[in-house]
Amino acid sequence: MKKFVTVFLIFAPISFNVLSETYVCSQEMSNYGKPGEINTIQFRREGSNFVHGKLGHVYEVSEYSSIIILTSIVSIKAVPKAVDLVMIDKISKEWKRQVLTFMKKNIPTEGGKCVVVN
Repeated sequence: MKKFVTVFLIFAPISFNVLSETYVCSQEMSNYGKPGEINTIQFRREGSNFVHGKLGHVYEVSEYSSIIILTSIVSIKAVPKAVDLVMIDKISKEWKRQVLTFMKKNIPTEGGKCVVVN
């Protein structure tokens, strides 16, 4: 029993760190009429989901060897009945985000580069 506890305590921090990554992603804001301005968004892994750092949206995760796909159903006043879709390339660290909705308002695709922090 002592050996099991010792082995668990040695490897436990490693397994928790693997599941606690945060992708800090940035984009240039020309699509929003703010050329030269940079916006930063965090996608933080919490358990089996990711959470948007500013909005608090919880994303379901589909993860593959080279890509993470995040999806969230969004219903807020500005964008009712929408799907928030984020794709992160784990190799190139590029990301894209699109909010899909039935509204006639065009919502620009977001995207840029990410860094991973733990």
